[in-house]
Amino acid sequence: YRIHPTTESRDGLLSTQAHYLAARIPTRGPAGDVAFSPDGRTITVADHAGLEGFDAASHRRLRTTLEGHPVYGVAHSPDGHVLAFAENDGSVTLWDDRDEGRDGRYDRARVLPPGPRGRGPAYDVAFSADGGMLAGAGHDGVVWLWDVPRRRIIAELNNDLGPVESVAFAPDGRTLASVGADATVAIWDVSTHKLRTRLRGHVGPVRSVAFSPNGRALASGGDDGSVRLWDARSHEPLGTPLIGHI
Repeated sequence: YRIHPTTESRDGLLSTQAHYLAARIPTRGPAGDVAFSPDGRTITVADHAGLEGFDAASHRRLRTTLEGHPVYGVAHSPDGHVLAFAENDGSVTLWDDRDEGRDGRYDRARVLPPGPRGRGPAYDVAFSADGGMLAGAGHDGVVWLWDVPRRRIIAELNNDLGPVESVAFAPDGRTLASVGADATVAIWDVSTHKLRTRLRGHVGPVRSVAFSPNGRALASGGDDGSVRLWDARSHEPLGTPLIGHI
């Protein structure tokens, strides 16, 4: 889940069964994103000071993997070995834990081409379900698709309507959703790299988007305080918006 980037956001961990606050993990500054590892054992926090890893059970800090670089988005690969993150300078970088050094830091960081520096911050990254593709997006309004094993660019999906805040692959890997400043949810065909449609309903920027595990529904949340659910096939709204969220 994406956390609103304020100093009040302290990565509160909620019990999904009892719905109470289970713990608070103090970050070094405003938190931009958090991600669980696929095995659920590790929480990676992206904040304005870099990246940190925490034990999900004890909430103990495991390591600081990056310092001095604001990071806005982070994602674990499905196999748990690769960490992707989006940086303030527009870079999207991959770290592989099989390259990890003895001090708990990563020895080799691979900035993915073209490394769009100078185009503003990169805000989000997302892996496809099979881990073969990575999507990244940011202030320049372009959604980038990379071939992860080959570390090469596949396509540039131009939003044309302003910065892109969040991206998500459908579970089948054939559809990508992106949201941002234009108040719409853009639906892309991954194979053709073409825009299928835009879902309209939010008033103001949309900050986050996610598919349900079965791929049948899509959720989007925005600055208008609403979370909206959409049918992933018909692109029609599902029920009424959930109001009051920030």
